[in-house]
Amino acid sequence: MIKILKNLYANDLVTLHQKEEELLRDKFDGIDSQTAKNQILNDVFDKYMATRKDLAARTYAGYMYQYNAYVRQTLGRRKIKEIKYSDI
Repeated sequence: MIKILKNLYANDLVTLHQKEEELLRDKFDGIDSQTAKNQILNDVFDKYMATRKDLAARTYAGYMYQYNAYVRQTLGRRKIKEIKYSDI
């Protein structure tokens, strides 16, 4: 059983359940959503990739190449909470 100490709010029950599932998924993956917002994207991506033991070597290498080539030096240096949809 995972113990979570966080209040979730939503205007309807469906949205509340979606937020709850996302929070549980993050906890299961070892991600602290509140702390992640203050981290830079590169740190979060590297931590996430370290948890992906199920990827084939070529897939892992492809993901790393794409991220390093197109994201790491630009968007990857920004804090998660500062990244907007329009930046992507």
